[in-house]
Amino acid sequence: MLVPGMRQKKVEIPPALGPILVAFTATVIGVGAWLLVGANTQSPTELLVLPSPSATSDIGSIAYVLPSGKEDIIYVRSREAGAEPQRVISFPSAFNLHARGNSSPAGDTLGIVTVSGNAGALATMTFISLPEKEIVVGGSPVDFLSAVVWAPMSDRVAGQLSTLPDSAGRVDVQLVETTVATGAARTLTTFEDVLLATPIGYALDGNGLYVVTLDQSGSLVWLVGKGGEQKKLGRLSTGRTRDWRLSPDGSRIAFVEAKVGERSYGGRIFVIATGVIRDSGGTLEQLGASWRPGSLAPDFGGPGGSLTLAPAPDDGSYIVPLEWSPDGTTLVASVFREADEPETPPVESVQVITASGRDLLSEEGGVRFLGWVVN
Repeated sequence: MLVPGMRQKKVEIPPALGPILVAFTATVIGVGAWLLVGANTQSPTELLVLPSPSATSDIGSIAYVLPSGKEDIIYVRSREAGAEPQRVISFPSAFNLHARGNSSPAGDTLGIVTVSGNAGALATMTFISLPEKEIVVGGSPVDFLSAVVWAPMSDRVAGQLSTLPDSAGRVDVQLVETTVATGAARTLTTFEDVLLATPIGYALDGNGLYVVTLDQSGSLVWLVGKGGEQKKLGRLSTGRTRDWRLSPDGSRIAFVEAKVGERSYGGRIFVIATGVIRDSGGTLEQLGASWRPGSLAPDFGGPGGSLTLAPAPDDGSYIVPLEWSPDGTTLVASVFREADEPETPPVESVQVITASGRDLLSEEGGVRFLGWVVN
């Protein structure tokens, strides 16, 4: 939906939304007392006001990372405005690469990717149970920008490990599957001579893993079986894509395609069963994708997204979704506003949005959302 008064222009992409960031990346935010959401991304003309958050939801707290000196601290807080965060654990950080990750579908475990410096720039996958705070370390290194994709039963996590690029930027990418209870890791399959390969979600039965690759022919989507067999499902684009999100029912993939007509980025939907690609219907730039529970269509962010701010901002602000709460009443998202200097990237704030208003996830800078967890 267009934000009233929004100028049509090319959006400068902030570093936090680089094209490789995946699953744990993007739901966005509302401004003012109400969050208005388009009911259909194909024709976002109907608006609705979200109901108040459910007090009985078992997964209603938010986990996030906050850099502090030479360490990254993980906190959990309630979604209620002004809630006091609780410290969970801290990790040393190195090379200005800060911890990142994703919460399990059950909301009781965090999968965290960290770089300590002891293994160079290779990262470690670590699992933290909640509320016990028990730690299991994965048995294989992964890329720092590895996805953290959870199996439906919260028992396995898929990530990736890449070789050094050749002169053309091509790499071989191992898909690494780690058992959460023990940390045991195995190479599920390898994609060779690609520019990028990343898992984006498991099939609902847990027996297949959806993967997106990028090579000279464009962006392709694959299904990798439990035995490592690769099945090509279709082509997302002849160019680059990003912000891939598998729908809750496992039938569609929402993503953002680069260079769509006169736009730098536009939302798309890939239907897994047929290979058909549908357009989001927007006319301005779109960034980020998220599926609200119970919705038949994804939410796209950006100036031309299906999520908009109310009242309409006058500073060029736009929202990019990170993730809806499991009960569909609360959105964690990034709000970007134009910087004071023309050549400066947009200013980001991560916020928690409900029907009654919005709240900063943290007053401190550099906060990174991890996911929804048990209360």
